[in-house]
Amino acid sequence: LAHGTEAAPLTALGQIPLVVWPREVSPRSYDEIIALCHRAGVVPRIGAEGRSAQTLLALVAAGFGAAVLSDSHRALRRVGVTPRPLAGTETVLHLVWRADDDGPLLRRVRDALMDLQRHGQERSHSVDIEGGEPGAVEYPRMP
Repeated sequence: LAHGTEAAPLTALGQIPLVVWPREVSPRSYDEIIALCHRAGVVPRIGAEGRSAQTLLALVAAGFGAAVLSDSHRALRRVGVTPRPLAGTETVLHLVWRADDDGPLLRRVRDALMDLQRHGQERSHSVDIEGGEPGAVEYPRMP
């Protein structure tokens, strides 16, 4: 897996031990990883657990397995660790704010998201900034 740049298939999750956050630390991340394994038809093997992204990367570098991390963690470089995209995955992010806030900064952010929705569809799956719960905006899904 470490030798390549193309997206790794989901079935790769069953070929190696996984380094994960303990479920009590990050239930959403843990559950998403387990769901990815089930979707790929593989049984996850937990090789180690870590309570921070830096710890997960250190455990990967030490040979305990591979970690599934969001794309934003690629900025945390670690010697001996190679990031690869995982095929068929996406993450939904939400922008939240105080329900009674209608300040100029928030309006600028919402306007930027509306502009992205109108003109940025080629780089995102969806942007839903209308409807939904007050104070929540679905941000573009990250491939």
